[in-house]
Amino acid sequence: MNSRLLAIKITGRSATAAIYFGRELHYTEVRQLASDLTQAKDSLISFCSSLIEHFRVDTSVSEKPAADTRAQAMAASLLDLLRERAIPHWAIAKAELLAAYGETPLKSTHELRVVVRDYWPHIIDERDDSTCLDAAALGLYLQTERMLSDNSPAPS
Repeated sequence: MNSRLLAIKITGRSATAAIYFGRELHYTEVRQLASDLTQAKDSLISFCSSLIEHFRVDTSVSEKPAADTRAQAMAASLLDLLRERAIPHWAIAKAELLAAYGETPLKSTHELRVVVRDYWPHIIDERDDSTCLDAAALGLYLQTERMLSDNSPAPS
């Protein structure tokens, strides 16, 4: 599998990206977003566009944001960009992600970060932002699902 995956975690005030080359985590970056929604969307699109171009991204994944939130509005803008560039995108429910990282499903993002920190302890040291762990978890989840399944999840 030689895909170049953009895994992105969007919160109300930041966007965190993890880039995978095949199964390997290659890069992480956090971008703080403006308080104005229009400016935040523009910054998110600029951030993702630069990552797509620089790393020649061919697939993407994000966590499904809660309905009627600022993160959902930004995710919709990101989805428009990905469609425009014909990049397949998967949106993963938080419950599905938490269930994938423990024999008994994890109950919180904090528990997920503890597990993922064991895979990549250097991420927190380099970026000092735990949302990098969230983006890395999304990417690892999708790459593993695609590798183990003949019928990988359909892009949204």
